[in-house]
Amino acid sequence: MRMAYSIDALDAKILILYTLSRLRSPIGAETLIELARASSPVTYFDVSEILGSLVESGLCARESELYRITDAGIDVTATLEKTLPFTVRVNAEIAAREYTMRLDRGISIKTSRETRRSGGIVVTMALSDGGDELLTVRLYTAGEERAEDIERRFRERSSRVYDAVLDALIDEPE
Repeated sequence: MRMAYSIDALDAKILILYTLSRLRSPIGAETLIELARASSPVTYFDVSEILGSLVESGLCARESELYRITDAGIDVTATLEKTLPFTVRVNAEIAAREYTMRLDRGISIKTSRETRRSGGIVVTMALSDGGDELLTVRLYTAGEERAEDIERRFRERSSRVYDAVLDALIDEPE
C-alpha cells in the first residue's frame, strides 16, 4: 500500500507507542514493524531505531525479544496520540485489532501429531471458545506431509468443520 504522506521521527515514535498501547501482550519487533507499516510509511530501519530509543527513554520495555509499553509510555501516548493524523490512528487500531484477533484465534485452535509405533500418524485437532472445548477430532493418516496439511486446513477452516459436524449430527434428515 502506497502512502500519500510522510511521517516525521516524532510521529513515528508516537505511532509505535500508540500501537503498543492497543495490544494486550508484549510483541516481537518484526510483528510490530508489520503493524506500524500497515498504518504509515515507516521503514523497517525507522522502527528498529525507534524501538531502541523508546526502551532507552523508558517508554517501552524489552523483555527477551518482546516489547511492551510502560506506564510512562501510556501516559505519553494519551497526551500525544491526537497529534497523529486520524487515518494513521484508525489504521493502527485496525492493524492491532486484526493482530489480536489472529492471536486469539490461534489460542482457541489446537493441533498435535502422534506417530504410531505401527506406522502412521494420529492428528488431534481441538476447537475451543476460550474456555470450553467445543470439538475434538482425532484422525489417522499415513504420512507426515498429509498430517501437516490436515493440521493447516483445520486451523484455516475450523469453523466450517465445526458447522459441518453440527449439521451432520443435529439436523433432521430430509
